[in-house]
Amino acid sequence: MKKTISVLLVACAVATSYAQLTNAILFMQDGQIRQAKENIDKYMAKEKSATDAKGWFYKGNIYEAIAFSKDTSVTKLESKSNAIKIIAEAYNKSLSLDKPNGEFAKQIPSRLEGVRATTFNNGIEKYNEQDYPAALNFMTLASMVNPNDTSSVITGANIAIQAKDYVYAKDALTKFIGMGNKAKKNYSQLYYILKEELKDKENTAKVLAEARALYPTDSYFMAEEINQALDAGKKDEAITKLNDAIKNDSKNAAMYLYNLGILYKQSNDGVKAKENFQKSLEIDPTNEGSNYMMGFICLDEGDNLNKKINAMTLKDYNTTGKSLEPKRDDLYKSAIPYLEKSYDVSKDAKLKTQINNLYTKMKINKKIE
Repeated sequence: MKKTISVLLVACAVATSYAQLTNAILFMQDGQIRQAKENIDKYMAKEKSATDAKGWFYKGNIYEAIAFSKDTSVTKLESKSNAIKIIAEAYNKSLSLDKPNGEFAKQIPSRLEGVRATTFNNGIEKYNEQDYPAALNFMTLASMVNPNDTSSVITGANIAIQAKDYVYAKDALTKFIGMGNKAKKNYSQLYYILKEELKDKENTAKVLAEARALYPTDSYFMAEEINQALDAGKKDEAITKLNDAIKNDSKNAAMYLYNLGILYKQSNDGVKAKENFQKSLEIDPTNEGSNYMMGFICLDEGDNLNKKINAMTLKDYNTTGKSLEPKRDDLYKSAIPYLEKSYDVSKDAKLKTQINNLYTKMKINKKIE
């Protein structure tokens, strides 16, 4: 007799438990969302309900009604953000528990996509209202609902850049690239944020190395790799990389040769510096930097010779110094065409003054107005 009573009690408990699920469904269908939520929460709180695909499915349904309701008495039952998280969890658990072609498994993908799309659109609405934190929150939720969705990730990155939330932008772009979107512009954006906004040297170097491996002939990444070597004080490495860049990117060879010239000039190797500036001008006669540096070198050589002449005794000057003056003047004059070409491009006011002073010094009847 005791055994019979025990069985009846268990059956009664099970019936009561399922009654909560049934009631939750009926209340939801009747539009009584508060009562539906109360019943589904109680039902799903039971240990045995954790493996019930139907229970998880209807929990997703009910919280979907809460998250996207226009009725404030319903929306106050749960914050939208938390409701969307619960929806995603509930539907995914139901999907994992149901048979592949089961009643709920067939419906869940389209329901999840509907939740993702609505959440994404909520984010766009907040973006249009310039409520960037809310917009980013919705993009994060949309990505959580569908981890394979790329649109919410890249949209979130772009909003974050506008909002100057560079940590979010960095994380979103990193995720976007990790999802297989390895276009140059994505690496460029991520690299810029890491380098200029977050000052994250370690990850800047990692992203640049990955970008260089994918785009070995890209001039921007080449130049940044060279700059990285220079910033680290590795001149020999920078020279090697510049020579590699000249071979791999002939389109920008004039720029690389100019940079090589600068490196050699900084290393006090005037011969190699001049050689590279000249090679740069053979490729691009209008290169502003190489023209200026060639003019500067000629002026520098003229000044050095002039100092040597001025330091001579009268005897030495009469013997050898006077004969050096034409060479000094030729060096000054040879600087002029280079400086003029540089000015044609830069229109730099200081350079204009420098050229006009040189005209006067060399008694050239000419002036840049």
